[in-house]
Amino acid sequence: MSYRKHPTKPDTWQIIVSQGVKGKQLVFPVQCSEAEAMIMDKQINAQIKGVRLTVHPTIQQALPQYLEYYGTIASKAIVLDFVSVMRRCLLPAFGKLPAHQIIPTQVYSYTSNRLKAAVSHRTIEKELNYLSAMCRWLHNNGMSEKMPAIPKPPKSKTQPKRLQQPLTQDELAALIRASAADKQVLILLMSDAGLRCTEALQLKIAEIDTPGRRLTVHGKGGKVVVYPILTNRLYSALVDALKKAATQYLVINPKSKLPLGSIKTMLRLASKRAGITKHVTHHTLRHTFSTLLMECGISTESRRLLMRHSSLSATEHYTHVSPGYMERQAGVFSELINGTQK
Repeated sequence: MSYRKHPTKPDTWQIIVSQGVKGKQLVFPVQCSEAEAMIMDKQINAQIKGVRLTVHPTIQQALPQYLEYYGTIASKAIVLDFVSVMRRCLLPAFGKLPAHQIIPTQVYSYTSNRLKAAVSHRTIEKELNYLSAMCRWLHNNGMSEKMPAIPKPPKSKTQPKRLQQPLTQDELAALIRASAADKQVLILLMSDAGLRCTEALQLKIAEIDTPGRRLTVHGKGGKVVVYPILTNRLYSALVDALKKAATQYLVINPKSKLPLGSIKTMLRLASKRAGITKHVTHHTLRHTFSTLLMECGISTESRRLLMRHSSLSATEHYTHVSPGYMERQAGVFSELINGTQK
């Protein structure tokens, strides 16, 4: 090692350059962290000794280039969240380090500090996933000597996922009635068309073809799909909403004149007014859509296409068997056996 802690000055390191047995050592004091001193040591020695050395960029230096790539594979909302997490959390902790110098001890320290700030394990895991994805990209593109080990919070510490309980047809009708008239169309877009929350909130007037009973949906991964308006109640709600629409978006926040950012509170209050004891979120409505499709006897492949999933396993994840449906199916067996016995 050719750098060492300054004997008197705090937060200062001495970069030492040897000039042979008879040459005098050169000492450069720099005020920085140990990780930065390690990098500067290599750079200064390389410049003075004439050695060509490849210096890998730090996380902060490589961020603009990574963002150019990340914007091509992630949605705008995900990119904005990534930038926010980077600026608030990851850059202060890891920004001055090249990817290959990140070690598990630093990650454990980061996790501990975030937990002390009352941040959930699930959020910390998301933040570390962002960091890991960027480090992997740097390594694959020759900007990191190796892929660093970035341990995640222990599985035993993560919060268990809440089991989704789809609504019955009666519960769904009650939820719609208990919602504000101008917000009912959002619920129907998710429950009767299976749109994701962001897709429903960002739906534009120009993307609604009421005469043709079609929607143009800008979905996950940049996919654009022409989707049928399946139910009369959704069709009527869209017609009413179009009459009142004042901007390019179907539903907006009256204060900001921009699309709503969230409907979490709206669904919570509406389900409470409707007397629904299940935990209702926008995911619940999409699970309800898939489950009702199954109960109507629609094939798995058709449900996959209507849900716009790339695999059947994803569609099955959104499909549940309600007690009522199970009783009706079991009734077919009962009728068969009872009829045979007669």
